[in-house]
Amino acid sequence: MDLNQPISNVMTAHPVCLHPSNAIKYADTLFQSHRFRHLPVVDQGKLVGIITKSDLYSFQRGFETGSNNRVTVQLKTGQVKDIMTPQPVTLAPNAPVRDAMLEFSKNDFHAIPIVDGDQVVGIFTTIDLIRLFAHKSSAPGLESIQQ
Repeated sequence: MDLNQPISNVMTAHPVCLHPSNAIKYADTLFQSHRFRHLPVVDQGKLVGIITKSDLYSFQRGFETGSNNRVTVQLKTGQVKDIMTPQPVTLAPNAPVRDAMLEFSKNDFHAIPIVDGDQVVGIFTTIDLIRLFAHKSSAPGLESIQQ
């Protein structure tokens, strides 16, 4: 496995994206129906944030007061922009896989939107990285990754 190969070779291309004004409930529906764990947030074609399943769970726990009605109302009326992470770390499609590995090792997140200019063209997650390793028995270049 070549860790210097472009991330575009192994990313998930054309990810489903949300708009900041989408209802949190819509994001919840996508997470449940498609088993997504990370969704880029795009406004007028530009990446403005990312929302994760963990963001949603944290939001839901914040409203757990014994009233299921309150959680339901917040899910329906709250917007993605209320709980997304703005300005996430991004990589270009030609960035090497090793750059994503370094970002994952330095930060507490598990997905990196891949952008060409301002346009989201893919997403690379730790699951994509695991799949890459699972399909190869050796990883030339791994020995030089700094922690």
